[in-house]
Formats: sequence, structure tokens, C-alpha cells
Amino acid sequence: LMASSNILRTSMGNDIIIPRVTSYSAAALIAEAGSVTESDPQFDTATLNAYKYGFAVQISRELEQDSAFNVASFVTSQGAAALGRGFDAAISTGTGSSQPQGIDLAATGKTTAGTAAVTADELLDMAHSILPEQRSAATWVFAGSTILAIRKLKDGDGNYLWAPGFAGESDTLIGRPVIENASMAAMATGVN
Repeated sequence: LMASSNILRTSMGNDIIIPRVTSYSAAALIAEAGSVTESDPQFDTATLNAYKYGFAVQISRELEQDSAFNVASFVTSQGAAALGRGFDAAISTGTGSSQPQGIDLAATGKTTAGTAAVTADELLDMAHSILPEQRSAATWVFAGSTILAIRKLKDGDGNYLWAPGFAGESDTLIGRPVIENASMAAMATGVN
């Protein structure tokens, strides 16, 4: 389960150090004329590293001139797709060492007990392993083989847990949208 993300842009492509809350505080009810005690949240910092992605394609001038379609446009679209696949792989399964830390590595919460199976209880545990304010904006991200296994899950009455999307809406699981990502690790024991 992944909370929604924000895009931060830098003017020079430099790393960004951001504050991160490590424990939350709550307001307290104070009696009239009572004193307010300090209840500071705990902070530390995280560094968001900048990475550069690129691709190179070489085409002959003759091909560009002799083609019945716009080769430059075609190559540009293929390059954009290549950049997307490269970034997707890193953001999904990156190690965090000279590359982004991927969702698989950064995920916390519940892991599967079985190599080729997941239970409804494990999915509920995972959904409730994050804060409610994160859960309300979260999205499930799975490999296709994991989606297939989850789509087969049924409740005690034989009803599927998976809710297909309607009229262009996303499929949902426990009320949250599901995205299929070919770069995500397949289901295995201990995978988040």
C-alpha cells in the first residue's frame, strides 16, 4: 500500500534535505486558566537524492528522409517510454545505493507468510500498518502475478474481495485503488 506522492523540483537538480516526522504529538484538553504542556512532535531529516536518466538512439539521415512517417516523433515517443520504464524499475525495486530506494525496499508493515499465497487477513494487516491519514490517500501497487493471486481471494460466503472498477474507475481492494506495475517484485515469502 503506497501513500500518494508529491513531486519536488529543484532548479539545479541537486539533492534535497527535507524534514521528516518520526513521532506525532496530539493536542491535550486544557482546563480554563490551565497551563499548556509541551507536546512537540519528533523530527529528523531525510535526503532525497537527485538521479539522472537518459537514453541514446542513433538513426541515419536517410531513414529519416525516406520514411513515410515522422521518424523523429516516433523515436521521441520510444525514448519517453524507455525513460519511463527505467525510472519505474528503479522507483519500484531500487536498492537505494546509487539509485532511488524503491517501494519494495521502503515498504513497511505486513509481509506474506507464503511463497505463492496471500491471505485477506495479511492484506488487512498491511492496510492498517500505516496511519489513517496516509491510508485514506493510499494506492495498492502490485506485480501482475500478485494481482492474480489477490483477485482469487474470497470471503466466507464465496464472494470475491476484489472490486472491479466501473465506468473508467480503478479496481479497488479494501476500498483503495489498485495499480499493476510490471517492475514490482512478484509475491514471495517476506515481500511487502
